[in-house]
Amino acid sequence: MIMKLIISGHSGAGKTTLINLLIKKLDCEIYGFFTKKYEGYTKIPPVYIHAANRPISFSEANRIGSCKNMMPEKRPEIFDTYGVYTLKNIPEKSTVVMDELGIMEEQAKLFKAKVFSVLRGDYNVIAAIRDKHTPFLDEIRNTKNAIVLDLEQSNREAIKKLALEIINKAYK
Repeated sequence: MIMKLIISGHSGAGKTTLINLLIKKLDCEIYGFFTKKYEGYTKIPPVYIHAANRPISFSEANRIGSCKNMMPEKRPEIFDTYGVYTLKNIPEKSTVVMDELGIMEEQAKLFKAKVFSVLRGDYNVIAAIRDKHTPFLDEIRNTKNAIVLDLEQSNREAIKKLALEIINKAYK
């Protein structure tokens, strides 16, 4: 059974923590990407996109921007190059993680097209999205047959249990 699991929540809600827990339960190769702030930076922490099945690196080639006080510096060209690369050549029926999708990629047309191609494709998808409402994020939420879980600090345990049930059912 093909599964599309979308975990929505604000920054710090626990989306990435939950996704890491879910993929540890799976016995398969993971494709896709993770985004991560470089916490060792002292001023405005840069944000990077990393291929899920490659070593983590911090370079200009995968720096997608930075964000301070809800004011993102966006680099859509990185999404349209490196981001698209992370979603290419994925075997059918594979598990694809997209953590996280938000507002920084709003102008990255090639990347957004690839995200929707994966969501509509023959892949198991586990994606984290911001709790914002934009045309891009709302279209992800409305993906056919997607299960959208709204994660908050107050419902973490209940959502974790539900997500594990969904994973167990999909990977029988």
